[in-house]
Amino acid sequence: AEGKISRQMSTILAVMRPGSDYSLQELSRLSGVQINAVAGRINAMKQMGAVVVTAPRKCSITGRTVMPVSLPDGRLFG
Repeated sequence: AEGKISRQMSTILAVMRPGSDYSLQELSRLSGVQINAVAGRINAMKQMGAVVVTAPRKCSITGRTVMPVSLPDGRLFG
């Protein structure tokens, strides 16, 4: 449903810490959610404003340059 936080979204958000950013692979590893599901949930959460894209950096898992995501400043999801 539009605007609804799913169980997978909650699982992903639960491993994210304010002030840190994460690649999709890093979120998959931290959350235990499959990478294809992480990609879909993150796209939906970007549209909802639940996560924001941060500066490009190398993924700690793949070594490839990625556009990581983080929690928006001053906004916490329980």
